[in-house]
Amino acid sequence: MAGLIATGRECGWWWPFKNLVVITDRPLVLHRDERTRLHCEDGPAIAYRDGFGIYAWHGVRVNAHVITKPETITLAEIDKTENIEVRRVMVERYGVGRYLGEIGAKVVDMDALKLEGSACRILLREPKSGDQWLEGTDGSTARVYFMNVPREVQTCREAHNAIAGFDETRLIAEA
Repeated sequence: MAGLIATGRECGWWWPFKNLVVITDRPLVLHRDERTRLHCEDGPAIAYRDGFGIYAWHGVRVNAHVITKPETITLAEIDKTENIEVRRVMVERYGVGRYLGEIGAKVVDMDALKLEGSACRILLREPKSGDQWLEGTDGSTARVYFMNVPREVQTCREAHNAIAGFDETRLIAEA
């Protein structure tokens, strides 16, 4: 057992077979987010000495330029990306507000909670994909958030409830 533990400490991934052992080098670079998913904002999340690397954003593997040169992402590239998680990361790196403005997202609903510090919320729908986003503002920081929400929601309240997992009236009643 001590030999297995020592091997694990001295090398990267390894697979023992009956007459063969495959051993990899330890990574030169390894970055993770707070949930231990591969993540790096400006380079490879994992890189090896031979030049091989993986670029990832909160566990989603993406092409290098999405991380290193997000300004080169185009609307056409986002549009043709089939993997919904990769597409979501590309939109985030492109800038959700900029993206929704440039594709002509339509307002589905708008409301305000009438709580101190709260701002108007807007439910937006992408014209081509039908994907929807809830735009909201954090009352304590004034930071604007764009949250992807289920396509079937019709109101800001339904969108918020879908994100939170409970009816928002619980928050308003407690405030």
